[in-house]
Amino acid sequence: MVKVTCRHRETFVIAGLAFKESKFDGIYLGRQKGGELVYAGKVENGFTDNQVQHLKERAARYATKSCYRPIAIV
Repeated sequence: MVKVTCRHRETFVIAGLAFKESKFDGIYLGRQKGGELVYAGKVENGFTDNQVQHLKERAARYATKSCYRPIAIV
């Protein structure tokens, strides 16, 4: 076993939840860069069914049919 300390940390914004055929497909992340929200990646693995259900419930109040502000892809 190797223990490694992570000194580089960054805060990300959850930009959206992805679902494919009503199944959880991941979380889209963004980061602030020069006043813009820039695409930072997608996290797809490591979530339990309970965590996915909790995310769905919390995100339901923010659901929209269109994107409020598009993320710049750099």
